[in-house]
Amino acid sequence: MHSLKNDFIIIDLSQNYNLQLSRQQIISLADRKTGIGCDQLLILYVQSKEKFHFKIYNANGSEAKQCINGLRCIAKYIASNYHVAIPFSITNAAGEYLVTNVKNNEVTLSIPVLSRKITKKNIESECKTYNVDLVNFGNQHAIVKVTTLNSAKLKKITEKIKSSPSFSDNINVSIYKIYNDYSLESRTLENGSGETQACGSSACAIALAHSQTTNINKKSNLEIIQPGGSQLISFIEDNYLLVFGKTTNVFKGTINLNYSLESLLPS
Repeated sequence: MHSLKNDFIIIDLSQNYNLQLSRQQIISLADRKTGIGCDQLLILYVQSKEKFHFKIYNANGSEAKQCINGLRCIAKYIASNYHVAIPFSITNAAGEYLVTNVKNNEVTLSIPVLSRKITKKNIESECKTYNVDLVNFGNQHAIVKVTTLNSAKLKKITEKIKSSPSFSDNINVSIYKIYNDYSLESRTLENGSGETQACGSSACAIALAHSQTTNINKKSNLEIIQPGGSQLISFIEDNYLLVFGKTTNVFKGTINLNYSLESLLPS
């Protein structure tokens, strides 16, 4: 499945809780040339008809705490394959999240604001000083406002941030450009997966930072434009974001994990 071209492998362990994937198997499955290919692999645990939990693994095999586009795809998968009443909740390592609506391929999520505190730092890149906002939405984000938006600039700023002892090495980095008070465009380099076509938690981080520096009507939708498409974000009071986006089911199938692992071994 994918949400705004941020793509995922979903493994439903409702019938096989004992399955354990090694880091090498996850890397193999995520490989776009020798495996299935994905930005992140999601493992769904169905604990009961009302309890759903999922784990997130990046393309490099590392585990992540948060993935909002992945949460959106998991929500759509559950709504399509289990008899659930909407709204329903899903948990991951970062917390519990409410799925408020699933209509066709459109999913709306209620995302708690873990902290309104934004730490501000500076970096130097290409003889220019950039302001960096650090925001936590279950995973750490460094977001930087720029006037021009491209992959080369994102890569250079990410390298500066990741090489600095002032920042965590496993941080996600985004650059964004403001078109008007309610329309922003961004690109994100996700820790463990590289630049992705969309990132839900970075969109939330950008929306929160933007709301603190701009006099906006928080009940109106902010459009966060990313290479894979747009997410719409509004505020429910000050403690929750309402996040709307689309999902697409690409295909369903089976794979021999032993074979996919062997594809990585030297001949």
